[in-house]
Amino acid sequence: MPSDEREKKQIARNNRREDKPTTPRLPKSAVWGTCLLMLGLFLLTSIGYFGYNSLNSSAPSGDVAAATSADSPAQKPQSAPTPSHGILERLRSVWGSTPKTTEPAQNRPQVAEQRPAAAPSEAILQAALTPSDEKDAPQAKLSPDLEGIDANANINVIVQFKGGLNEENLDLVRAQGGNHLASLHLINAATFTLQGRALKALAAQDQIAYITPDRRVSGALDSTAAAVNAQVAWTSGYTGSSDTGIAVIDSGVSDLPDFYGSESNHVVYSQSFVPNDSSTSDVFGHGTHVAGIAAGTGKNSTGSSYSRTFKGIAPKARIINLRVLNQYGVGSDSAVISAIQKAIALKDTYKIRVINLSLGRQVFESYKLDPLCQAVEQAWQAGIVVVVAAGNQGRNNSAGTNGYDTIAAPGNDPFVITVGAMNTKGTPGRTDDVIATYSSKGPTAIDHIVKPDLVAPGNRVVSLYKAGQTLASLYPINEVLNSYYVTGGSSSYSSTYFTLSGTSMATPVVSGAVALLLQQHSDLTPDQVKARLMKTA
Repeated sequence: MPSDEREKKQIARNNRREDKPTTPRLPKSAVWGTCLLMLGLFLLTSIGYFGYNSLNSSAPSGDVAAATSADSPAQKPQSAPTPSHGILERLRSVWGSTPKTTEPAQNRPQVAEQRPAAAPSEAILQAALTPSDEKDAPQAKLSPDLEGIDANANINVIVQFKGGLNEENLDLVRAQGGNHLASLHLINAATFTLQGRALKALAAQDQIAYITPDRRVSGALDSTAAAVNAQVAWTSGYTGSSDTGIAVIDSGVSDLPDFYGSESNHVVYSQSFVPNDSSTSDVFGHGTHVAGIAAGTGKNSTGSSYSRTFKGIAPKARIINLRVLNQYGVGSDSAVISAIQKAIALKDTYKIRVINLSLGRQVFESYKLDPLCQAVEQAWQAGIVVVVAAGNQGRNNSAGTNGYDTIAAPGNDPFVITVGAMNTKGTPGRTDDVIATYSSKGPTAIDHIVKPDLVAPGNRVVSLYKAGQTLASLYPINEVLNSYYVTGGSSSYSSTYFTLSGTSMATPVVSGAVALLLQQHSDLTPDQVKARLMKTA
């Protein structure tokens, strides 16, 4: 949504203050300009000439260790640089840009450049041009949260391989005592149970690209639909269709009347990726609510007996239910990656054009290395629009950032559409809308990418639930009163509708909007969908 004009003016004033030069201005003359140009060329030539041997005598594989902050995650080794490449990479890392790494996924979008810091001092330049001494290269392949792990601890890890997933690579891990749990062909990786003592030896193998823990992930409409002008699309005949499938990767979807059209169930496929639990029903209550926002039909609140109808944004779209969160709303990276892998495999069968990820976790490394980010990028490249929750850490000041730099993974990936939450104040009009205080704020950690991409209604959103679900038991007061939507209804609680808040609720609003857009323009690519939504927001 567009920012408030007063905020824009204030930001502009702040930017002007920040940009104001603190040194005297030089006289404006051609003579001065020519002198400065000649001086600059001389300095650049000198650096290139005298820095050549120094840069090319540094650590193997062209690592840029000297210029990398101690607080930054270790990067993968690069191929041997040319003299000019090495100088530029070191200077970029000193001035604040992200060092280039060997990336598991290809064809990355360009990220907007960061504004460079002030010109580096002579000491900083000298440090940048000093040969690095990276003696512990294998550590670059271990994620930061694996450093210092108990040597005797058994830990589930995701191992990304170079050159593909094959038996030879799997045997490298087995040789270190690893127990193979699952293969993640989508990102050339596999999950293993491994002892902590084996990690460094495994990371030393040339065929290993990166190792991370199999981390935990968790889940982050009447006025909601009106606030995004869904009725305009509905009256034009765009309500989603059987030609548009939305893969809801969440805690499952329960069987409810609001997922049925006039003829059939709109949930066309279900599968569980929760270990030792094949049920695809929603025990937690999060996925059902999310699916209802995206594509609920409003069947249980439609007709003359109802004063309000709780209909999803794309009520005729089809739902592909891929369950990854257990009854407590907790899952794992590997489960989510497996579900994304399945969504890509089912893309043509069920016309999957959208993946909804109302879940996430903390960022531990660059999106270029994170296995969860690698998976969403593969879905994007396969032609599926991936919509991800920004996270609900906007009030988190534990790092002294006032909630900034808190975007969750995989919402930190530049490809995906990352969604923040706004508060509609319970009205269909947009003049009183504000950003929800809990909505996570950018830029992203480590890579410093501007996020979120969009905001949508996410505060006190009414959608579906089923009695007995964990969230209903934890928050019974969130059940909607019958009198709120039933004409002449009692003050008893509804057995169908429930209120939740969060970027998890805002995300399916955008997923539904994507389904409507693709119904009208089915030939759009994910990049084009993202561009149109951001331009017209």
